[in-house]
Amino acid sequence: MRIRDGVGRSGEGWFAACVRMRVGDEANTSFWCDCWCGGVPFCERFRHLYDLADNKEITVRNMFLLGWEDGGEAWQWRRRLWVWEEECLEECRNYCLMFFAGYIY
Repeated sequence: MRIRDGVGRSGEGWFAACVRMRVGDEANTSFWCDCWCGGVPFCERFRHLYDLADNKEITVRNMFLLGWEDGGEAWQWRRRLWVWEEECLEECRNYCLMFFAGYIY
C-alpha cells in the first residue's frame, strides 16, 4: 500500500503510473471500469456511453463473446442512441478492435 502511494520514493503514485493491468482471458476484467485498453477506463473516456449503458458490470470477455462490432448484441442502452452518440460508439468500437489487433498497449 505504501509503495502504491509513493511513500519513500520520489513522485506521487509512481506504482500506478508504472504498472499495467494484464487482461489475460478477460473473464475478470471490467469492460467499462478497468484500464484494459489504454491508460483511461472506458467509463471515463466514454462517460456519456457509460451513463447510457445497461450492462455496466459486463466483462471484456462477455462483450467480445456477445459481439462489440457494428450490430453486436454487447451494446445494450437505456434508450436509442442519437447520431452523435453513435459516432462516439464507433470510436469506442475502434479502440476495442485496435487493442485486439495489437495496436494499443
